[in-house]
Amino acid sequence: MYISRKLLYHRGVDDQVGTYVTDYIEAAFCFAFGTHLLLQVCFPKSRESGNENDLTRENFKSPRNTTAVIIIQYSIATIALIGGLVHQFLQKVEPYETWKDDWTWLIVWRIASAFSAVMIFGFMFLGQQILTEEKVMLLSRRNFKLFWSFVTLTCVGVFVYCLGMIADPDDPWSVRVPFIISYLAAVANFIMVATAVYLRKRIRESPKKPNRVQDKNDGEPSTESNSKKTTEPNYRIDLILHASAPFIFVIAGAINYYLAQIGCASDETDGCPLPDYFNHNSLLHMMVIPAVFLYFLAELFAIKRRREGRNN
Repeated sequence: MYISRKLLYHRGVDDQVGTYVTDYIEAAFCFAFGTHLLLQVCFPKSRESGNENDLTRENFKSPRNTTAVIIIQYSIATIALIGGLVHQFLQKVEPYETWKDDWTWLIVWRIASAFSAVMIFGFMFLGQQILTEEKVMLLSRRNFKLFWSFVTLTCVGVFVYCLGMIADPDDPWSVRVPFIISYLAAVANFIMVATAVYLRKRIRESPKKPNRVQDKNDGEPSTESNSKKTTEPNYRIDLILHASAPFIFVIAGAINYYLAQIGCASDETDGCPLPDYFNHNSLLHMMVIPAVFLYFLAELFAIKRRREGRNN
């Protein structure tokens, strides 16, 4: 005899207690991280001196990377919060035989899934901005337009698809397509940032021609190298964290998919290593939190670097 996992997928969505509780926890963290970064953008005050005039255009660049991270944080928070409400309250709708008995939560669910288009945009925006800031793999005007045309069409397509699924007669609750595209965008984000890390290291390790200068003491020529560049590390902490964040995000999605395939998406416990009331979706939410924290931490380091006027 199997122990019920109380998934209640007969209503189309997982309304297990662990699922919507972890949804709310995830949303709270993302809102907090996004709001903190938003305040950093709106009020760029130097904490050391408290003087806003310290942040000139020369030592504080346009915060496009920060904007991209804020988009990612708020979009994930919105998806988690709205999704949590559906997970929790759909089971309380009575009478309920099919989704046609109450359209309210289905519409709310589809709106939540549509925010995955915003998250996809954030992933691609962040990756492209990091490549631009590091001055590696710069796109020509033509390729820049092609890239953003593709991203825009993809995001619009996902948004329209998610809302259009309301009319799906078979499974209007399905989020398979936006789930897959979102994680492909996270993979693209990881590849772009990892490329920036790798190329930056190669550029900094490439041999540089020494400068021949005249020694003031004996008149003999001596070799002077740029000691600042040679003493600075080839790896930068904000870039490493920016690469780690989408990596963990993708791993979380892969684990979620694997656990669903081996029985964790079933009302039966056979084959699932997770405890009752904490299924594969609950684990996914808890694994996404470290990923969004790394995005947040990476951008804090990046903001500090920009304020100090350090590009290396």
